[in-house]
Amino acid sequence: MKKYLIILTLTLTLAGCFGGTTPPSQFYTLSPTITKPVSDQRLTVGVDRVQIPRSLDRPQMLTADADTPEMTLSELNRWVEPLPTLIQRTLITDLSTALPNAVIRNRIFSGEINDYNVAVDIVQLTAVLNDRAGLLAWLTVRTAAGQTVAHLKVAETVPIGVTYADMANGQSALIGRLASQIADILATLPTHKKATR
Repeated sequence: MKKYLIILTLTLTLAGCFGGTTPPSQFYTLSPTITKPVSDQRLTVGVDRVQIPRSLDRPQMLTADADTPEMTLSELNRWVEPLPTLIQRTLITDLSTALPNAVIRNRIFSGEINDYNVAVDIVQLTAVLNDRAGLLAWLTVRTAAGQTVAHLKVAETVPIGVTYADMANGQSALIGRLASQIADILATLPTHKKATR
């Protein structure tokens, strides 16, 4: 027994000597990128929780390799909140800037009836560091009665740098482009009831 304790002690000591300290994790968020209004349309809009692939629904940031099918999860670079929550909040903020006279709200927490409801199903949200970030998504706009008025495939790419901050900024820009397309659709639709804040 004493022999095993000595071996264990030596193993732990050597691990401490050679392992060093683990660097702290870095946390990232998405940021709104739309800065100008596109329409003065008065609407109430509910934004559903954004659907993302299971592979992305984790705290670690996921990057791809440009030349192979390999994907890498970074334990030290993480999203500060669940990614669907970050994307939904960024969409709401971007849409609120693009449509300043509209009421854009989280449909999950609102019992209000909206003129329109927006659903986003992200098929791919990729990042190849020092290359590009990409988005493939379907967006759907429905009336309060559930009638589909728009169903659109969105495919966008933007260049990004070598860091995870570059990745977060690039994916923020992609969400902004998605929001811009949603805003363009909403700007053409009739108002069914008065929007109130």
